[in-house]
Amino acid sequence: MKIHNEKLLDEYKTNGKLNVAFFSDIYRPFIGGVTTVIENLAENLKDKCNIILFCQGARRYHDNVDFPVIRCKTLPFIKSIGDIPLPQFDGKLKKLFAQLNVDIIHIHTFFGLASFAL
Repeated sequence: MKIHNEKLLDEYKTNGKLNVAFFSDIYRPFIGGVTTVIENLAENLKDKCNIILFCQGARRYHDNVDFPVIRCKTLPFIKSIGDIPLPQFDGKLKKLFAQLNVDIIHIHTFFGLASFAL
């Protein structure tokens, strides 16, 4: 598990905003409709909500957004498609999710991370 902007997670526990978790099997560095939708929603909600993104791991990619991005363990796959997320084998991810007190879950996938979010 890799976390971008981890320090924000502590702030999210006390600032009184709703915690919104997005779950997606596809996110940067892969650009497409899902990535665009997630970023547009995050940009429009960030003043009123705390945004947390759960997505697949990405080898050698550094996230550059102003909300936490939590990348789960993956199984390497084709570079053009991305790795296969394996959240069910990521004990640290399960523990972290239980501590976050998420108010709203937005699932933008029907694969590995969807079953984890439910």
